[in-house]
Amino acid sequence: MRKHLILIAPIFAFFLVLSGGCSSTRSQQTTLKTSTMLQGQYTVEDVNKRGIIDYSQLTLRVNGNQVSGSTGCNHFTGSIESQGDALHISQLAVTRKLCPEALMHQEQQYISSLETVNTLSINTPYILLQNSNNDNVQVKLLKTSHASSLQPKRQDASAGVTHLFQCEDIGMISMMFVGPETITLTTATTSQTLHREKSASGAKYRHGDMVFWNKGQQGIYREQDHTYQCISV
Repeated sequence: MRKHLILIAPIFAFFLVLSGGCSSTRSQQTTLKTSTMLQGQYTVEDVNKRGIIDYSQLTLRVNGNQVSGSTGCNHFTGSIESQGDALHISQLAVTRKLCPEALMHQEQQYISSLETVNTLSINTPYILLQNSNNDNVQVKLLKTSHASSLQPKRQDASAGVTHLFQCEDIGMISMMFVGPETITLTTATTSQTLHREKSASGAKYRHGDMVFWNKGQQGIYREQDHTYQCISV
């Protein structure tokens, strides 16, 4: 009887080791799956159920255990830990460019929410980052094609790029490239397509009596007999 026990003991130990190895493998596979769930580039569609300011372009990128993105005014970097539907974003560092008050307030809401969210859920095609203790804290994400954004078509590389300008007296205007020599200029009262024309310096676009000129961070918007100085935000 003792001989049988001696033989059974090492066999039982072998199966324990084998079972432990399988469990470890399953655990590693689960960790891999959850850690890659958020990897990629996202456009922020909503913060705290308040919407997003037009053309402000909030983004989030997750690469390994690092996060980065745009607040619509500044850029940020930080760390992320995730397991299953639980997550923690921390150590956020934000650049310090000054922007219009509305954009600064939106930035504050976005950064504060990222530091507060602790869970995620999927509501196809969106991913929601939420706080399990506060229903009003929510960041709504839509995944974008990072590869296509890095490799735009050569003949239309500038299409879709938008720049915001704060202009005296008339407020914010947006300039969106729709082609190499064409922009759509949007103000509080109108939106018009302008075409580039020759200029001694900078870039000058015109449609009838509407003219927009910019060089670097500076811009000039002219409509009829009124001229407004603008600065990029």
